[in-house]
Amino acid sequence: MKVGKILSPFEREVAALARAGYGRSGIAAALGISPGTVKVVLRQIRWKLGENWRDHPWLGKPVQECGPTNGEGAPLPEATLGFAKAAAAQEASETVTAGPAPGEATVRWEQEAREGRRLASLILVCARTRTILKVSGSQRFFLKPVLATLEAEGHLRLLAADRNDVFAPPWLPIVNRGRKAVRAARYLVRDDARVRAALEEYFSAGLAFYVQGLLQRLATARSLAGYWRRVNLPGAREMWGDVREAFGLSGDTFGE
Repeated sequence: MKVGKILSPFEREVAALARAGYGRSGIAAALGISPGTVKVVLRQIRWKLGENWRDHPWLGKPVQECGPTNGEGAPLPEATLGFAKAAAAQEASETVTAGPAPGEATVRWEQEAREGRRLASLILVCARTRTILKVSGSQRFFLKPVLATLEAEGHLRLLAADRNDVFAPPWLPIVNRGRKAVRAARYLVRDDARVRAALEEYFSAGLAFYVQGLLQRLATARSLAGYWRRVNLPGAREMWGDVREAFGLSGDTFGE
C-alpha cells in the first residue's frame, strides 16, 4: 500500500513540512492555515501511520534541512566576501560567475571591514561606566546567531525587550521556529572588546551565511506549499532589502 492512498495531498504537505523541521506555527504560516488546524492534521497523520510516522518508509526520505548556522562547523561559502556578494549570488541566474580579481577582493574586504566596525559602533552605546547594546526588532532578528552565542558565553545580558518595536513579517514563523515577533531589546555588555570583535566579524562574514540559510528555508517552504498557501514568501532581493533597511544601508555593498 502506498502513502498516497492513506494520506490526502494536504496531509502529505503538512507531513513534509513537519519532517523538514518546521513547527506548528511555521507550517501554518507556509500553508495559510491556523496552528490549530495543523495540530489536528498532525494528529490525523499519527493516527493513520502510527507514533513513529516520521520514519515511515512510505514517506521516503525527509526533506533536507537548510545548512547549519554560523559556528556549527559548516564552512562559510565565500563568507569573507561579505553579505553583498552572497545576496548577488542568490539573485543571479547564472550557475558560474567569475570571482573578483585579487586586488578587487582586497578592496572589498577592507570596505566591508570598515563598514562592519561602523555598524558595530552604531548599536553599542556607552552609558556612564557601562556599555549597552541596543537593537531594533529587525536588527535583533538578523543578529540572532551572534547574539545567542554572546549570551551563552556570558558576554551579554538581556536587560529589557520593547513590546512596541517588533519585527513580525508574515513569513517569520517559517524561519523562526514558531515565534511570531522579535522585539527590540537592550543588552548589558560585559566584555566590550569581545562583543565588538564578534559583531564586526559577523557583519563581514556570518550575516551572509545566516541570510542564505533563511532563504534556503523559505525555498523549501515555497517548493512544498500547495495552492492554498497565502503567505507571500520573499526572495533574495526582498530579504536583503530588509537587511539593508534594518541597518540603514544603501547600495549593493557595505562601502556604498
